[in-house]
Amino acid sequence: AKSAAVGGEFTLILTNSGRVYGCGSNEFGQLGLASAQKSHIPEIIDGLSSVKSISAGRAFSLIRADDGLYVMGDNTYGQLCHNTEGSSLIVPKILESNNNPIPSDSVISFKAGKESTYILFKDGTVDACGLNSVGQLGNKTFNDSFRTTVSFPSSANNVIYIGSGPSAESVFYITEGGTVYGNGLNDRGQLGIGSIDNSNSPVVAEFPNNANVRDISASNTHTVTW
Repeated sequence: AKSAAVGGEFTLILTNSGRVYGCGSNEFGQLGLASAQKSHIPEIIDGLSSVKSISAGRAFSLIRADDGLYVMGDNTYGQLCHNTEGSSLIVPKILESNNNPIPSDSVISFKAGKESTYILFKDGTVDACGLNSVGQLGNKTFNDSFRTTVSFPSSANNVIYIGSGPSAESVFYITEGGTVYGNGLNDRGQLGIGSIDNSNSPVVAEFPNNANVRDISASNTHTVTW
């Protein structure tokens, strides 16, 4: 296998040949198998090929193929960046902008949080969708959204990496030059900003000794960097 993404009680597996398999919980169709039946063994997700990368939230999935970015699973808060009026998607659906599929090559990376999604585009913008109860969408509001843009300080350099996790209600961004920003849940100091106040816009994480952060993984209660 090339990589795996572990969500809340389910797993996605990306093979070297660019196909995706899923197993585990499937209550919201997060395995993309056209049903809501759980699977005890890895089952191939039909209709997807030449897949490059995958990410898993609590009960939804993000899959990047040559022809675009696909989403499936729970959409209670709009975390699939589609307005389905809260209905789940049990088969992969391609993301669109102005009724046209978003080109795969316009996306640098993407990440699923617990019930929110983040997409980094080549032009340096980061779009977000889904739950925003603690400011995890980073748009200076606490309103859920099917699609919004993260509001960075004017002094921020371009984002090159996004870090979150399937139980996380916070998200982190590494920018050119190495500065790390974060927003969302901070009741236990998850954002590393010297306080326990939640933030609905990106703020700088305070690393000692000018640490060179290359990767970030977040859970609901804590954050790990390396």
